Amino acid sequence: MAATTLTLSYNGQSGSTFSYVYGGSFVGDGVFGNDLMYIPASRAEMDAMVFVTKLFGAAATPAANAANIAQQKDEFEAFIQSDKYLSRSRGRHAERNGARLPFTNILDANISQEFLMKVGQITHKASLTLDVFNLTNMINKNAGKIFFLSNDQTNVVSFRGYQTGTTVPTFQFFKPINNKPYQLNDVQTSANTSARWNAQLTFRYSF
Repeated sequence: MAATTLTLSYNGQSGSTFSYVYGGSFVGDGVFGNDLMYIPASRAEMDAMVFVTKLFGAAATPAANAANIAQQKDEFEAFIQSDKYLSRSRGRHAERNGARLPFTNILDANISQEFLMKVGQITHKASLTLDVFNLTNMINKNAGKIFFLSNDQTNVVSFRGYQTGTTVPTFQFFKPINNKPYQLNDVQTSANTSARWNAQLTFRYSF
């Protein structure tokens, strides 16, 4: 008698923790990308911060520099408002490992079909198994996503030194891709950790 087996496995877990840090060495200890970022309490406080232009050469006219700096502040404000952790932490430094990557929902499927055939006194047994990893993503391309962040930290604001002859720090804001500080883990090197679905078909014969 042949048997058919269907198995569904669900894994739901909170995302890894990470920290918002400054690019550069804000405290001057020579260690880069390790100092926790201050989150401006308001747009007015952000406007009081000194940002420097990202333009250079002939493009760096006074008007273009001013527009570039204004754009950085607009993008920084929009980024804070769009981020749950930053928007509720305004007016203080980010906590070490205070933010989290998005929650992950993954559903895997396994279906196996057995085939039995008796020839004389020998019973031949074969099975055909299909494994679908991250079935969630196969059903909906926007689901089953897994995210990662190198070194469990990100810097969207870089410290660019102090204004000449002062202790006033200067900054630059770098807008993340898709306005998110993390990346999609879509590398197909591991069946169980990819944000894209994949499948494998296995045939086994025994006697």
